[in-house]
Amino acid sequence: MEQTRPRAALYVRISNDKAGAGLGVQRQESDCRSLAARLGWAVAEVIDDNDLSAYDRRKGRPGYRRLLAGLRSGEFTAVLAWHADRLHRRTAELEEFLDLIESTGAKVATVQGGDLDLSSPDGRMTAKLLATIAQREIEHGRERMVRAKAQAAASGQWRGGRRPYGYEPDGVTVREEEAAVVRYAAEQVLAGRSMRALTAEVNAQGARTTTGKPFSSTTLRTVLLRPRNAALIDHKGEILGAASWPPLLDEDTWRAVVGILTDPARVTTSGDGSPNLLTGVATCGTCGLPVQAGKSRDLTVYRCPTDQRHVARSRDLTDELVRAVIVELLRRPEALRRALAPAEGVDLEGTRAEVAALTARLDQLGLDYADGLLNAAQVKTATQRLQGRLDEARDRLAAAAASTGFEDLAAAPDPGALFLAAPVDRQRSIVRALAEVVILPSPRGRPAGWTPGQPYFRPETIKITPRT
Repeated sequence: MEQTRPRAALYVRISNDKAGAGLGVQRQESDCRSLAARLGWAVAEVIDDNDLSAYDRRKGRPGYRRLLAGLRSGEFTAVLAWHADRLHRRTAELEEFLDLIESTGAKVATVQGGDLDLSSPDGRMTAKLLATIAQREIEHGRERMVRAKAQAAASGQWRGGRRPYGYEPDGVTVREEEAAVVRYAAEQVLAGRSMRALTAEVNAQGARTTTGKPFSSTTLRTVLLRPRNAALIDHKGEILGAASWPPLLDEDTWRAVVGILTDPARVTTSGDGSPNLLTGVATCGTCGLPVQAGKSRDLTVYRCPTDQRHVARSRDLTDELVRAVIVELLRRPEALRRALAPAEGVDLEGTRAEVAALTARLDQLGLDYADGLLNAAQVKTATQRLQGRLDEARDRLAAAAASTGFEDLAAAPDPGALFLAAPVDRQRSIVRALAEVVILPSPRGRPAGWTPGQPYFRPETIKITPRT
C-alpha cells in the first residue's frame, strides 16, 4: 500500500526585514510549491502573514497561530517555508515550535536551508542557531536606527517617521494650510481660549490631523507643544538647538503657548462640563490655593480644593459680580494699558539678543571644560548662573507674547461690550490679566436682604483688586 504523503502547511511571510526582501509572498509560495513537488509532499494550505514581523510581539501573527493549531490537531503533518527566519526570529518562540514538532513528529523543510531534521540534536541546534542570528541582526538594526536618530537630532536634521503636522512628507517643507491652523490655534491660546472650544472651532473649519481624522483636544494640544513648531530639535525631551526646517511660530510665541498649556491651573470646567469664569483665576481667602468649581447640593459653587469649610460660594452670582467689575475696569484706559504693559515694556530685539548670547555662553562652557580650561565645579556654578538669567529672559519674552492677545480690546469702541460678548475662556484670560480675585470666608448667618430659596451671597466677600 502506498505510504500517505505528508500534508504540508506552506507558510509565507514578509516584513521589512532584509532576509527575503524583494521576494514577496507570491515568490515565496512559488518556490515552496516547487520544493513540495520535489519532496513529494501535498500542500494542504497556504498560510500568509504578509507584512508582519516575526519579532513584533504586540501585533502578533494570526497565520502563525493557525499553523500551530493545525499541527496540534494533526491537520498538518509537515511545514514548508522559504527560510527558517520566516518562521521564527525569536529564540523563545522557537522553543514552543520545537516542542510541538517533537510531540507530533511533523516534518519541516525550507527552500534556503533544505530539510530541517528537528528530531535530531544537530537539527534542533541548527534551528536555534539560525533564530539566534536573526534575533541578533534585528537588535543590531534597532541599535543602528537609534544611533542614527540621535545623530540626526544632534545635527538638527529631521529623523523621519510619520509626516509632522504643518509640514510636507519630507518633514522640512511647510504645508501652508496646516501651518495656518497652528498659527491661529497658538494665537487663540494666547488670547485665553480653552482647548475644548478651540478644538471644536478648528474642526468646524475643516482642519484634520495628518491621518485625516478630526482633532481631539489632546491631539491639538500635542501639536501646539511641539518644539519643531519653533524650529527647535528635541531628543528624549531635551531641546538640543536649532533645527534645519523653517519655523511655524517664532520661539517667543511658542514658549508662551507652552507656558499656558502646561499650567496646572488650567482646569476650567465643572464636572458637568459647563464653563467657569474663575477656575484657576480666583483663590481661596483662607489658604491661597486656586478655587475649583463643583456641586454643593443642587448648587454649583466655587470652593477651596482642599477644604470646603474654607470657602464655598455660588459660582453664578460670583461670576456675575466679577464680570460687572471687569466691564468697568475695561472702560478705563489705564486698565487696558496695564494689560498691554508686558508687551510695551519689553525690548524684544534686545531680549532676543540676550537669549542668543546667553545660549552661546552656555555652549562655550562645554567646550572650555573639554579643553581643560574649566573644572567640573566651575562649569556647574557658571551653568546655574547663566541658566537662571536665560530662564528670566525667556519668561519676559513669553509674557510679552501672551499679552498681545489684548490688542483688540484696546482698539474696540467699547472694550466692556467686547468682553461680555467673548467666550468664557477668553473672558477668563482677561480677568486674570486685569485683576486679582480672592474669595473670602463668609460670616455665619443670613446676609441682609436675603430672599428665601436663594443661596446666601455676600458681595463683600469677593475681593477684586485691579492689578497695578
